[in-house]
Amino acid sequence: TLTRRSLLTSATAAAVSTTLRMPLALAEERVSAADVSRLNRNVNVTPFIGSGVGRLGGDEVRLIRRLGFAGVRLPIDPLRLGLSYTSSSPQFSLVPHVFDAVRSSVRSLVDEGMTVTITMHPQRTFMSKVAGDERVQRLFARLWAQIANDLGRIDSDLVVFEILNEPNSDLTVELWNELQP
Repeated sequence: TLTRRSLLTSATAAAVSTTLRMPLALAEERVSAADVSRLNRNVNVTPFIGSGVGRLGGDEVRLIRRLGFAGVRLPIDPLRLGLSYTSSSPQFSLVPHVFDAVRSSVRSLVDEGMTVTITMHPQRTFMSKVAGDERVQRLFARLWAQIANDLGRIDSDLVVFEILNEPNSDLTVELWNELQP
């Protein structure tokens, strides 16, 4: 039987192992100063996937670099990626042109040697659905498994996954901690 904790374990494990290429016993691992320094001087690009499909190309990436930033945080709304929970039967299927824009932007940034933090940045209603519907929890885990499998291959030293931005609403910190491994 699935527990709330196990529902997101596969996505988190995939994201961690694919991205960091480390054993999952992270509690015993030490993060190097170089790893931490790569995340300094990053800029949040919002809304990246929100009202429309954003795509960062060479000119934008070079401008970000010239402004002194070492990396970019790309907030993404899971609904724009294809997670749907409005019907009685929640569904998930990556929207190809939206995910292509994300992948293309990540590649452009990595090609310039910049770190990229992919973060799920959903609406409050999504947080409530994750908190109260195990089907949505499973779909969210599948979403992250696909993202980690695809984007984690680009460059494990430069691509970082932030599974969920600031749990809030019905998705309390305590519940979010229960859902994670």
